[in-house]
Amino acid sequence: MNCQQAKDIPITSYLASKGIKADRGMITSPLRDESTASFKITNDRIWFDFGIGKGGNIIDLVMQVDKVDLSGALNILSKLSTVPQPAPVKQLTKDSEIIISKIELLSNKALLDYLQSRKIPVDLARQYVSEVYYKVNGKNYFSIAFRNDSGGYELRNKYFKNCTSPKDLTTIDRGFNRIAVFEGFFDFLSYLTFFNCVTAYNYVILNSLSFLDKFIDRYRLRRIELYLDNDQAGIEATNKCIEQIKDASNMAPIIYRNYKDFNEFLINYK
Repeated sequence: MNCQQAKDIPITSYLASKGIKADRGMITSPLRDESTASFKITNDRIWFDFGIGKGGNIIDLVMQVDKVDLSGALNILSKLSTVPQPAPVKQLTKDSEIIISKIELLSNKALLDYLQSRKIPVDLARQYVSEVYYKVNGKNYFSIAFRNDSGGYELRNKYFKNCTSPKDLTTIDRGFNRIAVFEGFFDFLSYLTFFNCVTAYNYVILNSLSFLDKFIDRYRLRRIELYLDNDQAGIEATNKCIEQIKDASNMAPIIYRNYKDFNEFLINYK
């Protein structure tokens, strides 16, 4: 087994082999004893331990948990009973094909600078996004990636905005009855940054207004706070939600009335 094959193994599969149950939420760290969960797994390929400020891929984790070198880690991972072989994530468009080849912990300086320009703290972003490397028409690129519910990704860097298929919305279910809704993931991260905490809400990031009807059908009986864009499309989508969802409120004019979206407001907030 080589390193790339090892990185395709879900971190949760490895932890399960150690008798540790893990999901997409925060768990107690397998690296040390703790009473408050501070270990985050992102996309089942990247981990970050907020207690020690370190993270990495599955190989890094095995080396630390089992106290082995690279060769020993690969040997341990090769013995796991199930090693998935996922096909590359692709998106076909008129002119190009996007193929993601590598997913890593967010650490690329250009991407960190891009986050800083949009006033998003790196430690916060690492809880929800990854760093991906991909090809378009044979050329190499890298971006911040935000995963949706169907396994596709929203891709963003300073110069590039796109997505891989399948396209879908993203839900972050934390067990609350109230839902905060955002058009894009930068607005969601801006919300968390501005309030400086994870609030007592579930979160839905539409990733595209084309999923508005899907959202309404799924959540029309819930309490909804809308943080959509202050442009024509966003206002029309907000009005549609308010018409069809009994307990829905528009938060945009309350927080960022004079700005296009939450992130633009955050960038200019003093």
